[in-house]
Amino acid sequence: MSPETYSQIENAYHEMVKTARYRPGAPDDGFGNLIDEKAPITQDEIEGYAGRWWKQEDDCTFWVGCCNFSTRAATMFAIEAAHNMCGAADRTALRLLKMAVRELERVIREEQ
Repeated sequence: MSPETYSQIENAYHEMVKTARYRPGAPDDGFGNLIDEKAPITQDEIEGYAGRWWKQEDDCTFWVGCCNFSTRAATMFAIEAAHNMCGAADRTALRLLKMAVRELERVIREEQ
């Protein structure tokens, strides 16, 4: 991975932490729950995440997981948006992401 790619992944990681309060590289209990939510972000956390991300990107094999029944359509729209971003069809990707957001908002409203 080039230094520029690492920097891009590192910056995106910090943005996920800041904006979404999401730390996909932090130690967890195996079920996605952080072991210590207040623990500071370490360089090992970022490097581990960057390494895993780059391996999947370089191998063209991103692991997503199993869909939640209620959010399947939103997941499909988001994944197809990612496919379109990888294919440089950014306008289509944006439309799909907006569809995913609308669908996820609908599901959340119905769950309340």
